[in-house]
Amino acid sequence: MKKNKDTYKKTEWMLYNYKMLKVSVENLKSEIQELNMDTTGTGAIRYDKEKTSPTYSIVCTTEEEAIANIEKINRLEKQIMKTQNKIDKIDRALDALNEDEKRIIKLRYIEGLQWWQVAGMAKYSERWCKEKRKISIEKLSLGIFGYTSLLLPENCHIS
Repeated sequence: MKKNKDTYKKTEWMLYNYKMLKVSVENLKSEIQELNMDTTGTGAIRYDKEKTSPTYSIVCTTEEEAIANIEKINRLEKQIMKTQNKIDKIDRALDALNEDEKRIIKLRYIEGLQWWQVAGMAKYSERWCKEKRKISIEKLSLGIFGYTSLLLPENCHIS
């Protein structure tokens, strides 16, 4: 079976950016905390003394700010969920690799080491490590993206 180059490259990109994906989740959580601090302290609003227009619409900047903050928090929470889902997919796929494959992938992509460093730490040749990397990325791609990571023959159907 042939590999789908698009999902192969996406898998590599996700691995190269794995640490930053985790950092972004923490930063988004921090931003939500800040927004929550901004919205706390807004007490109840009384309208009995407010003058209203003939349409009875009341415009209150405090309410508008609170609503805007809540909407922003919701957007940030969705972003956290999407990013965390990507991280979880990577983690599960990495767990499915054998120890040699996992070590090579982590050293090369997550730790960002050069091939000669990876080979030295893995105690294998650079050539062997690079070959093992190709096989591992294909496995990870399958684990992350499912069967769409494979270019299947036209007469092969997966249901």
